Amino acid sequence: MTNSNSSISKHYHQLTSVQRGQIQAMLDSGITSRTVIAQEVGCHKSTISREIKRGSVLQRDSSYLLYEHYYADTAQIYYEKRRQNCYQRNPLKHYAVFLRMLSRRFKAKFDATSIDEFVGEFKRTMPGYPCPSTPTVYRYIDQGLLDISNIDLPMKLKRRRNKRHHSHGGHALHKKHLGNSIEQRPKEVEDRKAPLHWEGDLVKGIRRKNQPALMTLTERTTRFEVVIKIPDYRAST
Repeated sequence: MTNSNSSISKHYHQLTSVQRGQIQAMLDSGITSRTVIAQEVGCHKSTISREIKRGSVLQRDSSYLLYEHYYADTAQIYYEKRRQNCYQRNPLKHYAVFLRMLSRRFKAKFDATSIDEFVGEFKRTMPGYPCPSTPTVYRYIDQGLLDISNIDLPMKLKRRRNKRHHSHGGHALHKKHLGNSIEQRPKEVEDRKAPLHWEGDLVKGIRRKNQPALMTLTERTTRFEVVIKIPDYRAST
């Protein structure tokens, strides 16, 4: 005799809101067999039993007698709350499918996909599963929470948030101009042959503008150095 459940997976199955609607419709029509409902919905009968138990609400009939009735909407709300609680306790478990595929992909050394590309691909191909953001994945890797490390990544993007640079006429707007670049000094200064050219520097302690600092002046030819203590390192000083 062929087992009627042979084509149905015995692993725990996450039901969708549509499947919950099917369960309610069948129960309302008088079909109570968990096996029959499971075959119609496409999951194991134990999943149906758990689902009906969780989604049933006590009601009173016209004779004021209590009875249990399964509501798909109630079951869906309960499921979403349970998932949210699970995510808050263990976000890695919440993203289990994503992280398993991520690990498998990046353990294969021949793959040159970046984390950002993988996140986009997962969202397109696995829309029904939770997917973390790219910065979140990098944070998990840096914290050592995953079984892959930075050395497994072919390319780690340097991400800058909320920093947009607009140029006008070849120069960045709102950019501080601190004088000529040191690379533009004359050749006779660069080779240290001409005397009386001084090079200044600032030695900071605590990185606060109102804290004392040391200003150093070095004559480039003789290397004679002057060190001056200044009250702070504001531009006006």
